[in-house]
Amino acid sequence: MCGGIVCKGLAVIGCLVALAGCTERGSGSKGGKDEPPIYRPAAPEFPEVGWRDIRTFNLPLNNPPVVPPAKAEFLRGDDVVLGVLLGDEARAYPWTLMVNFHAVNDHLNGEPIIVNLCEACNGGAAFLATVPDTVLDIRPRGMTNGTWYGIDFQTGSLWYPFIGEAFEGPLKGTKLERIRAYFSPWEDWVHAHPNTTVAVTTDEVRMRPHGRASRIADQSCLNPVFLDRTSDPRPNPNRDLLPGHQLVFGLIPMEGEKARAFTVESLGSVQSIVQTNINDTPILLMLQNKYQIGAYNRALQGTELQMKVTAKKPLVMTDQYGNTWSLWGRTIQGPNHPSELPLIDGYMAKWYEWVESFPETELVNTE
Repeated sequence: MCGGIVCKGLAVIGCLVALAGCTERGSGSKGGKDEPPIYRPAAPEFPEVGWRDIRTFNLPLNNPPVVPPAKAEFLRGDDVVLGVLLGDEARAYPWTLMVNFHAVNDHLNGEPIIVNLCEACNGGAAFLATVPDTVLDIRPRGMTNGTWYGIDFQTGSLWYPFIGEAFEGPLKGTKLERIRAYFSPWEDWVHAHPNTTVAVTTDEVRMRPHGRASRIADQSCLNPVFLDRTSDPRPNPNRDLLPGHQLVFGLIPMEGEKARAFTVESLGSVQSIVQTNINDTPILLMLQNKYQIGAYNRALQGTELQMKVTAKKPLVMTDQYGNTWSLWGRTIQGPNHPSELPLIDGYMAKWYEWVESFPETELVNTE
């Protein structure tokens, strides 16, 4: 004999152990009132994650509530956020929120967007969610190339979260349009964008153990089990070019080109900006406050711009035409105001993740 609660618990466990013997209501079952609910694992993926933990990792965050800065009491000034800009709107996604969902399907400036983050590899990116014929919603599905990969609900295609490209499924080869996304201390983000909104993170979410202790450039996650699980078993001598936890900003190559990467450390040692030409494209890289990186095509109306730093806190540049520019790739004032530099296709991450996605990467000397 056992109590009703215990018996129901045993029935659920038995169903999980022998899924083949359980049927969904409406498919052969009479669906009587006294039947216990049928539980199935949230997903068949992530065999390395226990079924009790998979749900909190595996589900995305959809259209989270947002508040103005005055009501974001849950954020301290030095808390890290992933800030996203689209048109006239800005939104901050707190680190403590993102690490427990990894993928956010949201709307900003009237557009559907996807925001992705990995607390282990420190990758972060945002994209427009619109592709021909549909709008995508993405959730994490498994591990590859040093990080998680996603699956969309609409077609079942698999996606690299920071490259924004489908690598398997009906949309294979499709690339999402990258939008402006920056890691930033909250106090810096709200100072630069006082009208930002903030995705709400609750006490319950902040207390979840997954990713709570992770920090940018932290090397504690680089244990052998994790690396073996997410790395290609084939040897790659480029893995040893840098320590695995070192941050880089990588440029995603076009077909026929070679991937290139800058160490974030080197960007901070060259007067805050790098101006160079790669594959006939004029590149501008800017670094502010350790991890805020702006990467742009520094051409305006077909003319290559030459930038000079005029202030560092916050970072301000002036071009040869008298326009002043912010880290966000937008004019502050000048004869061409308002103007915006096009994004360069790239993102910041730890070296171990970047070199798994682009094993032939060439490191760029910024001197």
